[in-house]
Amino acid sequence: MSRLRIIIALIAAMIAITGAVIMARPAIVDKNNLWPYVTGIIVGPTPEAALRNNPGVKNAIALSNATLIGLILVILATAIQTISIVTEPKRSDHQTTEPALPKASPGALIRAAFEQAQTRYPALFQDWQKIALRIGALLPTSQFAFAVQRDTQIDLVLRSMEDDRAAGLVGDHFSFAMEFQYQKYLSDLWVCSVYEMLRLMRERLVENNRELDLLAHDFTILRMPLEKHEIAEHRKLGGPVELFRERSKSDSSDTQMYSKGDKKRAYIVPTQISPRGSVVWITADAEAKQSRPLERRELSDRLHRLLRGLS
Repeated sequence: MSRLRIIIALIAAMIAITGAVIMARPAIVDKNNLWPYVTGIIVGPTPEAALRNNPGVKNAIALSNATLIGLILVILATAIQTISIVTEPKRSDHQTTEPALPKASPGALIRAAFEQAQTRYPALFQDWQKIALRIGALLPTSQFAFAVQRDTQIDLVLRSMEDDRAAGLVGDHFSFAMEFQYQKYLSDLWVCSVYEMLRLMRERLVENNRELDLLAHDFTILRMPLEKHEIAEHRKLGGPVELFRERSKSDSSDTQMYSKGDKKRAYIVPTQISPRGSVVWITADAEAKQSRPLERRELSDRLHRLLRGLS
């Protein structure tokens, strides 16, 4: 409302100036009847013919006319400003303004994220491109090369997000949580897609490769709970297993029994953030009968070494 107070002060000043101009001319004003003089200012010269050619009178009339016109304009501006102030929605003192989103389409923003990641890791980007072409050539009449390229491109974006998180470049707590949620979305999708790549290579393209077998096993025990919501190779558990909640509620819901014969069986993979800013899944390895942490960045590095060796 401070703007309204300023406008009211201006109106009062204009009224005072108008009154001073009128009252400062006693030689041409009938103090007992000010109205003819005022109407003379608005519609024309004063009725006294003898004063028509008087320069002082003309100047006084011109000044008064300009002052009144200015006063009318100020009154109109005040009315418009008052309407805008009244109709403007009130905002609580504790309400914060949401940051403006970039004026770009989702497609443009996604494209910018991929291009930025490629520029950020130029050597790795070129290496991934070569690997995709060479591995894709193992299945020449297919789009296997494009599938490998897709997974490696997503890897670059994830590396960029991970490095920003490790460097503390993420904003406040809300931004930290939301960006990690989207990072986990991409990480989960990347795991499931790479799993299919490795499964195809083991079944049809590469034989007797110990490094491939170990990496495929780790992607298997990770992909099963992400997509099928169950423990991978749970038939090897031998019997029901007691699972514990990641964040305790100190009640009976902190534990649940997992049985391979239960059609409503479910397993949620606990997740953490590594010092490198990467997603870490705490997987259940039924074959080894133990829990194992798997970091996405480490899985990516192992995948890079494997495919580079095979290409």
